[in-house]
Amino acid sequence: MNTTLPNANTTGAPLMLGEYISVYGFQEFYLATVATYPYVTTSANPSLAMSGGNITANAVQSTALTSATSGSFLQFTANFNGPVDPVSGFCGILEKPGDPYPLLAINGRTDVFSICSDGQFDAVVYNATEGSAAYDVGTCYAVTLNMVATAT
Repeated sequence: MNTTLPNANTTGAPLMLGEYISVYGFQEFYLATVATYPYVTTSANPSLAMSGGNITANAVQSTALTSATSGSFLQFTANFNGPVDPVSGFCGILEKPGDPYPLLAINGRTDVFSICSDGQFDAVVYNATEGSAAYDVGTCYAVTLNMVATAT
C-alpha cells in the first residue's frame, strides 16, 4: 500500500516477478508492479511462500528471494540446475487485531520498503537511499507490502 498517496483499493498495486536478467541456467527478477512491467510473460507468475523467514516462489525451478541489501531492489533468483539459497529475516506482521492482511517485514520492520523506477519499470526497494545507480530516488514512494493469500 502506498503510504504517501491515496490508494485505489484495499490491497494496493499488484506485484509480480519481473525478469531483468536471463543467462543459461538462471534468471534474476525484481518484485515489480504489474502495471509498469513492460514485457509479456509466457509463463504464469508464480505465487510466493514464506517459511522459516525465507521467501520462495512456487515455480518449476528453484526460485527464492536471494538479496535484500539496504538501498537495493529486492532480488529473486531462479536456478534451473540446483537449489537457490534464500536470504532470511522475513516475516508477516499484523499491525493491529482485525487487519485483513499481514504486512511483509524484514528484521521486524514493515516501514523500510519503497517502490522506485529503474527507468523501465517500478519495483520494490529495501531502504531506498540517495545516490543509487539502479534507480532514481526521486521516483520512490514509501509502501507497506500486504501479504494477500491466493487459492492454489
